[in-house]
Amino acid sequence: DGGSSTGLTKDKYVIGISQPQNGPYRVACNQEAETWRVKTAAEEGVEIEMLLTDGRNDPNKQVSDAEDLLSRGVDIFIACPYQAPTLMNVVPQYQDKGIPVVIYDRRLTDMSYATAFVGNDDVALG
Repeated sequence: DGGSSTGLTKDKYVIGISQPQNGPYRVACNQEAETWRVKTAAEEGVEIEMLLTDGRNDPNKQVSDAEDLLSRGVDIFIACPYQAPTLMNVVPQYQDKGIPVVIYDRRLTDMSYATAFVGNDDVALG
């Protein structure tokens, strides 16, 4: 039926992940995401597809990737902004469509568009 103990209600979820580049740290993040995807799909009895993009250290490429993920109908958008002001050109479109936006590692210029943030409080860290 697609239901689960965690509130998942669909049989399939598509997660769009926009990386600023594909260096060793980002590759490790993608590998962890894949491990989570396999485990969660098995535990919850749902299909989870991940669409990973590499912005190649180009803010315009990351925006283009984010627009492509939006057009592909992702259920959630996860991004680490290469340049926050540039990514803000597309992030509001996700909110307009009711698609959750999870920002990690680096903040947007307007975090009110983020459903959640995963990362450090750099001010508190000094």
